Amino acid sequence: MTTVQITLPDVLAREVSRAGLLAPAQIEIILRERLAAARIDRLKSVRTTLAAEPLPAMKSVAKSTPTAPSNAVRLVADTNNVISGLLWGGTPGRLIDLAVQGRIKFVTSLPVTR
Repeated sequence: MTTVQITLPDVLAREVSRAGLLAPAQIEIILRERLAAARIDRLKSVRTTLAAEPLPAMKSVAKSTPTAPSNAVRLVADTNNVISGLLWGGTPGRLIDLAVQGRIKFVTSLPVTR
């Protein structure tokens, strides 16, 4: 557990205290709701960005075909990681940001596309 101390204007502190909003359980609910809203906003933002500037189609790489060297790291991302990145951020979200910036490339294999 982490202890957090906040400073509020007196009038606001009295009002939220009377409303029971300073109880740890209530603060947790408020914070979780704001995190969920921020995730949805991020998803909308990514969707808008991708609609305006779609990522290039993933390239299919056959096992037996050698590929040319590339400056960008190639990454196979499964659907769970992509959705997690869009909704919750974290490491999967950073990978999506890197792909949007063109610093990494998402790739797939022929068996996955069939």
